[in-house]
Amino acid sequence: MRVDWLHSPGGYTLTDTDCDDDVDAVDALFVLQYVVGLRQASDQCPPPEGHLYLPAGDVDCDDDVDAVDALFVLQYVVGLRDELGCPDLQVVKEENIRPGTICPEVRP
Repeated sequence: MRVDWLHSPGGYTLTDTDCDDDVDAVDALFVLQYVVGLRQASDQCPPPEGHLYLPAGDVDCDDDVDAVDALFVLQYVVGLRDELGCPDLQVVKEENIRPGTICPEVRP
């Protein structure tokens, strides 16, 4: 499922841990491999082989990359979750955002 529209303020696509401009089960797999120590973290996008792009892995924005993040990605991929986003970002839906749009931070 391609999502050019769900970007962080830093410009990377949330959930796209392999930096292929696509949100799919591979991104969840990378997160789970990271959680159990089979994959290392990287701040490079695309990441080196055997790594994931860690900033994109924190899907629920709780400052931790864990199995819950992988669950959210899988729920989104199969249609059980309509949207992804962090509490401090605007929650966006694909039909409301043009491809390539960077989501602004929500300020109280």
